[in-house]
Amino acid sequence: SVDITRAAVKYAKYTIAQINKQMPRTHGDGQIHISEINTYIEIDEALPEVSYDHDRNEITNAIGKYCADLIEDRSTLQMGIGAIPDAVLKALTNHKDLGVHTEMFSDGLIPLFDADIVNNKYKKIHPNTTVSGFALGSKKLYDYVDDNPAFEFLDIDYVNEPSIIKQNDKVVAINSAIEVDITGQVCADSIGTYQYSGVGGQMDFMRGA
Repeated sequence: SVDITRAAVKYAKYTIAQINKQMPRTHGDGQIHISEINTYIEIDEALPEVSYDHDRNEITNAIGKYCADLIEDRSTLQMGIGAIPDAVLKALTNHKDLGVHTEMFSDGLIPLFDADIVNNKYKKIHPNTTVSGFALGSKKLYDYVDDNPAFEFLDIDYVNEPSIIKQNDKVVAINSAIEVDITGQVCADSIGTYQYSGVGGQMDFMRGA
């Protein structure tokens, strides 16, 4: 994750870092010189892992297929977190030459890379490179991005900026909703008065698309 961390390091008066031997080394804005760190501790611990497989069922798979059918070849994708975006990725096996400019991504992208379905050839900005703010998934995913020049992890002020997002052609924003009413209004961050999550970059990517 570069996400908001780059900005925090830039403006913090005092920076404390945790240096983990198992953290992948990524390309982009994630490079921090040791001189920017005031205090640090070293650890050797496995990273948190997340899987969406247990959340998928016939309904989520059907939604994923319907969404995938709306995506044209050479589109640039943004995908949110959860079972639905992951189901969409699994339904893209017959597509060609897709690109990725997204706030986050998970394991669902790996098979698409391996099959050359996602290759970023036709993106207008950062061609041949997947742009993201953070990745969340399995150890396989973390190993995949480790020192891989096909991925750039960049500051979220840049990744989520609609004026940057819109420079790519055929941008498709794939996000989950908690509730949708009959007028099409989407609730993505709360259940009644309970704050379920933050909206993240969903609005930025909807506007950019």
